[in-house]
Amino acid sequence: MRGKCYCDQCHKYYEVKCPKGHDLPIICVTIDLIVEEDGKLWLVKREDGSWALPGGFVDYDETIEEAAEREGREELGAKKVTLLSQFHTYGDPARDVRRTVAVVFLARVDRVAPSKEELDKDGLQEVRAFPLDQIPEKLAFDHSEIVADYLAFRRRLLPLRVRRAGK
Repeated sequence: MRGKCYCDQCHKYYEVKCPKGHDLPIICVTIDLIVEEDGKLWLVKREDGSWALPGGFVDYDETIEEAAEREGREELGAKKVTLLSQFHTYGDPARDVRRTVAVVFLARVDRVAPSKEELDKDGLQEVRAFPLDQIPEKLAFDHSEIVADYLAFRRRLLPLRVRRAGK
């Protein structure tokens, strides 16, 4: 882990572990992008063969918006990433074994043309746009749920609201 963590019992920042032995809640923040273009949704194929929304970890020294723009440039090969709106935040502890909270953005990109080097660097095999009615049934992590929420929202069936994990 890079950077420092805050101990809410000591009220100080420490390198990864509190010297007094207090457990520090380490929750990583990731971003995911929903990029729809001409009725198609852009997905990335991971090394394990699963499809996912483009995205990744927020670096210690960047905002979530900067991370979203960076990931769009890296994984989609975009020169310009326009964040339209923050869609939703997903934080079910079971969503990822690395204990991540994902902030999902609706975005537009000027192009999708990732280089082979960028794909390799991010551990990706491929980037592809899927028609909304042909999205792979099982996506990585909880991305199937995120996409289902987006499609319902898009059809005006799902208002943005606070959702409880597992409900």
